[in-house]
This record gives sequence, structure tokens and C-alpha cells, in this order.
Amino acid sequence: MATGYNADQNPQKLQHIVLKDAQGNVKRQFVFDYDYFNAGQTVAETRLKLTRLIEYNGGVAKGPYQFAYEETNSLPAKESKATDYWGYFNNQLTNSSLLPEQTFDEFTIPIPVEDGFNTTGWDNACAQTCTDYASCNACWDVPFTSETYPGGIKTADLAFAQTATLNQITYPTGGTVDYSYELHDFSAGTSIGETITQGG
Repeated sequence: MATGYNADQNPQKLQHIVLKDAQGNVKRQFVFDYDYFNAGQTVAETRLKLTRLIEYNGGVAKGPYQFAYEETNSLPAKESKATDYWGYFNNQLTNSSLLPEQTFDEFTIPIPVEDGFNTTGWDNACAQTCTDYASCNACWDVPFTSETYPGGIKTADLAFAQTATLNQITYPTGGTVDYSYELHDFSAGTSIGETITQGG
């Protein structure tokens, strides 16, 4: 088997695959044709797109196989942070971080001493009976505070998540197969039976 690349360009793209027998005779060959998503835009905004595959068997062309894609919306620049939790495009073009917004509870950890805890505001009697996070938090005269750290909007959007995905193959016979996509479903882990739809 031999392969051919466009050596004069960087990054390179696979142009053909050749299958040979033990004597070096070409038995089959596959030739790839390409175009670009966002053609005519900057290098940062374009993506390579496989449009056709032509198979040659004994020098006779069989094909082409043709590929069509979802192109209602355009892909963002390659370094864009407009992605959902799974990395699919979500059109949040103002995102400045790949991390989502995070909120953390902040409070002072009580330090054990011989007669209880030496942290001001901590009710030692209450602490002897609390059994979980919520009840122990109630032992503070001043409840803990929350701190929110900014991040990107990670909400999924199917219309944009499926941008540039393969949606149809046309076979040499003229027959076609169509592909459709949906978002992931997952348990939020916050309540029994709750399902959240996210991601590509």
C-alpha cells in the first residue's frame, strides 16, 4: 500500500491511497477530492472538507462517492472558545474561557483544640450534634459565603453543534444515505429522574 500527500502545502492532506500486489502491480486506487469550510476566509477560519472519493479498480473508475455536510451556520475560528461541555460549537462567540462559570462555597475550617474549636463564631455545642454539611454549616453564627469565578457559557445548541457534520453520502449507484444528530442526554446528579440535554 502506498499513500500520496500534497507535499508542497502545510498542513498536508491525503490525496490518494494505492493498493499493490506482491509484484508491485496496482490493484486498486482511492483518490480524495477536497474543498474547504468557510472557503475564502482566513487560515484560522477554514477547515478541510472531503467532498468526493473515487475508487479505481483495474484502472476503471468506480464512483464517485460524494459527501455533503450541514453548512447552515459557519464554524468559528480554530482557536474559538465557543464550545459546549463536549467541545462542540455552541455559537457563544464572546466566551473568553473554555471552563464554565464556577461558584464555590467559602468558609473558614474550624481548628480542633482541647475544649472544642478555637474559631470565632463557631458553636461548639452545635458541632457535637451536627452530622452532615448542611447541619454543621448551621453551627456558624455567620453563614459561609459564595464566590463565583467567571467562565464561558457551555450550554449546547443543536443548530450550531451539528455545524460541518456529515449529513449525506451519495453512492456511485446514485443511492443516498442521510444522517441526523441529536444532543447527549445525561443525569444531572441533583435529583432522581432529572435529565439534562447537553453536548453534540
